[in-house]
Amino acid sequence: GSAVPVAVGGLSDVVAMAGGSYHSLALKADGTVTAWGLNGNGQLGNGSRMGSTVPVAASISGVAVPVP
Repeated sequence: GSAVPVAVGGLSDVVAMAGGSYHSLALKADGTVTAWGLNGNGQLGNGSRMGSTVPVAASISGVAVPVP
């Protein structure tokens, strides 16, 4: 994590955002939702409990992934 804002890969045309304790969501202008952050309990909504990148601490993603 970071106490300083950092860019999240895979984001553009964001119209709204929401944050959980260790994960975040973005609503895009086309109506799709992306998620990133801790996914140990399936917070990213992609049916997985792994991060969206090669095991970054096994279940943490720093790249936004589409929520089905």
